[in-house]
Amino acid sequence: LFLTIILFGPFALSKEKIIDDFQKTKTTLIRQDYRQRKVMAALYEVNRRMRRVTKDKSMIAAEMMSLEPQIEKNAENIQELELKTGEKRKQIRNRLSAAYMMGNQGLMRTLFSTTSAGELDRTLKILSNISKKDFELIKDFLKMAEELKMEKEILKSREVHLKTLASRLQ
Repeated sequence: LFLTIILFGPFALSKEKIIDDFQKTKTTLIRQDYRQRKVMAALYEVNRRMRRVTKDKSMIAAEMMSLEPQIEKNAENIQELELKTGEKRKQIRNRLSAAYMMGNQGLMRTLFSTTSAGELDRTLKILSNISKKDFELIKDFLKMAEELKMEKEILKSREVHLKTLASRLQ
């Protein structure tokens, strides 16, 4: 025992020193644990944000993919309507040209060249049918022109929406 005290005496620690070292070590461990928890919380938040951004990007990409066929369909509709309105425009131009060439004298000549009431009635029905067809032609042209205008507006709004989505994706 004496030998142990002599050998280890200078290295022997006092009770207060051991308690003090224990408290310092404990405080250091608590601080390290706090910092580690803080870092882990920050990493968790970053991971959560990344998942949300990834989810948002995939939703935007899916919406963009669904918009592209709609835009293509709109463009095809516009092309088709432009062709149809062009045809109707030509028909109207031809009818107006024929009416101009015929003039009021041609119409009067047709009406007054009839020799009987039945023939007059038949001529008036023919002129009425021609007028109705001309009116329908003009009405169809105006309807197609309005449809064309609407299709162009839809196409423009979809293109703007697609550009907005593309900018959000970047």
